[in-house]
Amino acid sequence: MSEKHYENDIVISTRVRIARNIKGFCFPSKLTHQEALNINHIVIDALTKDESLGFRYLSMEGLTDLKRQALVEQHIISPDLGKNTLGGVIISRTGDVSVMINEEDHIRIQAIKPGFGLKETYIEADKIDDLLQSSADCAYSEKYGFITSCLTNLGTGLRAGVMLHLPALVLNSKLGVISAMASKYALAVRGIYGEGSLVLGDLFQISNQTSLGQTEEQLVENLHAVCREIIKKERAERDLLMIHKEDEIKDKVMRAYAILTHAHMISAEEALKLLSLLRMGADMHLIDEVPSEILNRLMINIQPATLALKNASVSNDKSLELYRAKYIKQELENK
Repeated sequence: MSEKHYENDIVISTRVRIARNIKGFCFPSKLTHQEALNINHIVIDALTKDESLGFRYLSMEGLTDLKRQALVEQHIISPDLGKNTLGGVIISRTGDVSVMINEEDHIRIQAIKPGFGLKETYIEADKIDDLLQSSADCAYSEKYGFITSCLTNLGTGLRAGVMLHLPALVLNSKLGVISAMASKYALAVRGIYGEGSLVLGDLFQISNQTSLGQTEEQLVENLHAVCREIIKKERAERDLLMIHKEDEIKDKVMRAYAILTHAHMISAEEALKLLSLLRMGADMHLIDEVPSEILNRLMINIQPATLALKNASVSNDKSLELYRAKYIKQELENK
């Protein structure tokens, strides 16, 4: 197994976000409607110059609640932007780069890549930042760096994050080790949708807490090093499970597969829990039926709004649970 594949057994995705504000404007919470529109025009004009990026703009005001929630579930926008009708998002053709407008800051550049690729993801986000700053005058202080709405983003304005799948650490009650490591290196441990969100499917986001006093490259390198250690600890806990509880773990994995391929109704929370077990089983070669890539995709696509957009007949929680069970079964059987 190559080192990269080894890491991607644990790492779901990598994200780099860069916060910027346009000089001369209040922060988004104090903008008038016209000022918010002006910010939109400045950012759109700056980023649509490079036609190769294929950026398209979506206004939050023009989207249904369901579509906004789906964008949150797909990690394209934040929950806060989804509630802001004065905001918008620019999305690249491939969908792996997005620029949120008038969220907590005027601009939140975001690049997301599958697997463990912090350096590559940072380079992608930095290209968009350079493109933006070539046309827009961003608020900057010689003493504090880039000026941001939240004090923890002062400095570089960069937040790098890695989505890790840590079921063995959860099963062995060892998450305290991760929290201690994160605290030591000024990192945050959050749920699937970032700050204030719940931990679902044993998925954790590890990211830097502050961006002042270090360069962007240093922040990325520090996070990379800590995540490598967390990956090693998760792998060690999986090895211990195989030594001491192989039959019990295999039973959990096979039961998860049986339920997911035979359930008539299933909630998102239960499905994520079972998919987490199944992904761990696939990575540990306890079950060969399902590639991890399909399970990664399912973890996003079974979320309520994303799933509802796939089937117009879904109208309530019961019909959603019925369709989710059918959808999961089809995906697992047609792999």
